Amino acid sequence: QIILILKKETPAKDHVVEIKTITDPRIPIEQHTSTYVKQNYFDEFRRRIILCESVDCYSILQKIKNIGVPFKEMEEIDIFRGLTLEAKAIHQDKHKETDIEIIKGKSISKFYIKSLYYVNQQDLQKFNPNKLKKIMNRKIILQNIFSPEAGIIATYDHIGFLTLDTVTNIVIQDDAVAKYLLGLLHSKLMNFYIAVALFSKGRLTMHLDKSYIGEMPVVILRNHYFTHVVELVEKILNDKVCYKEVLKEIDRIFYAQYGLTDKEIQIIEVEMSKLLSKQSRW
Repeated sequence: QIILILKKETPAKDHVVEIKTITDPRIPIEQHTSTYVKQNYFDEFRRRIILCESVDCYSILQKIKNIGVPFKEMEEIDIFRGLTLEAKAIHQDKHKETDIEIIKGKSISKFYIKSLYYVNQQDLQKFNPNKLKKIMNRKIILQNIFSPEAGIIATYDHIGFLTLDTVTNIVIQDDAVAKYLLGLLHSKLMNFYIAVALFSKGRLTMHLDKSYIGEMPVVILRNHYFTHVVELVEKILNDKVCYKEVLKEIDRIFYAQYGLTDKEIQIIEVEMSKLLSKQSRW
């Protein structure tokens, strides 16, 4: 539950917003710790009201945002949803020779595709052939629905399957960049940013459409960090190793790539331990 207290007047440049997180409803509100942040801070985040429990948390979000380039502004990257089809057009088994494979959001697990569905080519005739061709590229695919308890769930589609509208597709021309970004999407750093800065720790249904995920601040430097992330992601994709252990190393790389201090890293680790479910933690 969020309670907003608003005052109708033009704010001064130095106006400060007081934020309280109620940890125990039995304690009077005035006895809970307050965090103060300048109101114009929210202008940098498209005037979203971001809820943090410390000034340091706000500083970290600003640091991550300022060091990266918005995902949607990168060249040769296309972010879009899959096809909208009636449920009766999708089936689990191949019924006819003209049936082809298609992926639902729930088909996707972290770093692998766990199930395929089928659709008849006749049901695809209503779509623009260019739309179908665009989807049938190698790409990152992720569950469009986001929850902070699970974090981003994505993998690399090296075949070029069709996808439904419960999938967000990220077509990237450079294979190495795609695998680097797949590592970034699964990192604690980026899940922290998305959950807090883009979705304000919301627990309801949230969609990873271009308007949101496109704001993800991306740092791509063709250095040893970049090469190592690509190698680690390929190891998970090819060898089916326990991704949780590898993600710990990927986290360390991105903390360094974004220039975070030990104190800042600890804040993210603690925050993510609260957001992620016990099953999803690494």
